[in-house]
Amino acid sequence: MTKVQSFMKKIILATTACLVAMPVLAQKGNIGNEEVEVVKPYQPVLSDAIKITSAPQRDTLNNEPPVLNYAIEEKKQSTSYNITPIKPVRIKDENIKELYRGFVKAGYGNYNTLYGEAFYNALRSKDFDAGIHLKHLSSGGNIKDYGFPGAANTGLKLHGKKFFDNAALDGALSFNREVNHFYGYKKPDIFSKKETRQTRNLVAGQFGFASTHNDDDKFFYRAGISFSSFNLKASGYDASETDFEIGFTGGKKLSNDHTFKSELTVNPVKTVIPGNPCPPGQICPQVVLPDVDISRNIVRIRPRYEFEKSGIQFSAGANLAFEKSYDLSFWRFYPVANLHYPLIKDQLSVTAELSGDLKKNTLKSLTDDNPFIIPRELAGEKFLLNTNNKINVSGGLIVRPERQLQFLATAGYSRLLEESFFVNSLNTSGITYYSVVFDTVNRINIHAEAQYLYFEKAGLTLKTDFYSYSMNGDREPLFKPSLVLGMEAFYNIGEKIYAKAMMTYTGTRKALAIDGYKTLDAYADISLGVDYRYSKILSFWVQVNNLTATRYMQWYNYPSYRINAMAGASLSF
Repeated sequence: MTKVQSFMKKIILATTACLVAMPVLAQKGNIGNEEVEVVKPYQPVLSDAIKITSAPQRDTLNNEPPVLNYAIEEKKQSTSYNITPIKPVRIKDENIKELYRGFVKAGYGNYNTLYGEAFYNALRSKDFDAGIHLKHLSSGGNIKDYGFPGAANTGLKLHGKKFFDNAALDGALSFNREVNHFYGYKKPDIFSKKETRQTRNLVAGQFGFASTHNDDDKFFYRAGISFSSFNLKASGYDASETDFEIGFTGGKKLSNDHTFKSELTVNPVKTVIPGNPCPPGQICPQVVLPDVDISRNIVRIRPRYEFEKSGIQFSAGANLAFEKSYDLSFWRFYPVANLHYPLIKDQLSVTAELSGDLKKNTLKSLTDDNPFIIPRELAGEKFLLNTNNKINVSGGLIVRPERQLQFLATAGYSRLLEESFFVNSLNTSGITYYSVVFDTVNRINIHAEAQYLYFEKAGLTLKTDFYSYSMNGDREPLFKPSLVLGMEAFYNIGEKIYAKAMMTYTGTRKALAIDGYKTLDAYADISLGVDYRYSKILSFWVQVNNLTATRYMQWYNYPSYRINAMAGASLSF
């Protein structure tokens, strides 16, 4: 606006100058007079100009769309191509770990402890698998104020398996010899090693033939036999036992989620114990009594229905057992049901169990638990009875908040008829030995477990079991602890050093003494081991047991060694 006004002023000034410069021509004649009334002085005014907008606009009131004419024309495009053969993709060979046929591990420690173990196996094969395993562990140290506690365990095992198109034949033979001494007395110069020595020899084998196909529509099966010959011998007695079992298991998937299977076993057991066994270190009358022949037969049938879908696992069935022993026969029926139900997938699950079964007690199984048993029948007592686990009810939770962390907690109740207990002799001047008695007990068990596993680098497992026993009268559950704790840990350092630690805590237990029940102190056994892997085939190791150096007693009047340290090497070839 300012530029326009300046421009107009310049035009007016130029026009005025031209008029002044022009000659004035007077009109001829008289033009007359006219009166002019001046109201106010003259002021020139510039009228408004039409503004031109800088942004063009269109008329949107009347909008007529343009007429478009179009048509689709087909035009074939020729495509030329050449067929190039496709090369097959080559799968990269997996890095299969090298196998070695043999492995040997040996070591030596205090208390004159000697250890050796060897394995020799076939390499990878689609046709068969076979191997041999030898082991030996012995110690000959002394425990102050007690008898000679020397012990040894030597074993040999052969195993093999032959694979067919849809089946496999497997078998194993083994021999094991254990030697121990009754050292539960406090005058080591009274008895010789020969008088207190006891040997346990076992020859065992098993053979089986089973299907290996993966076809769900086909019947799966396994048939097998197993046998063992056991001998228990000391200076004053000789006992033996033969155990033979034949069994068949078969089943079929009814659908993708439902399966039915059943098991049938026939198990005759014959045990021969001396009529008048003489405990070690005692002078017994030279009275020859006939041996006691204990023949037992057990027939079992275990039908099962199983369901599995979306993480839910359920099984139901029964354990049926027919038992004949000591001229008595019993039919026993135990309902069975198991449930695993995931509340939160892979993180929280609940478990429940209802079961029961007949537990077979043998001369071998009892001496496995306590090697200081004298095989004889007490007055009014039988040496061998099977335990009737009449009912077992339990439930629990499995929590896995992370992939590497898992928690487990269960609580259960069991009623056991003819459960085995060990009663020690009350003769304090001689050797302490044990007899077997059977009693009815109600047991409550609470179990908790936590596990942390960081791949193959580190791991930690903690376990605890609490037991509560209820028996008739004022009897106590002999040598049964009320609390058991366990810990296992390992740590792998740079694939060269492998460290592991173990701890077992056993609570107080009850034993018999002349003046009544005696309480055995609780104890903790802590072990530490370190392996140094010098190469893929050679390693060196150190193992230390009972780090607290506690002379604890697992059995009354039978103390343990204090610190036991061993060192050795292992070799693969």
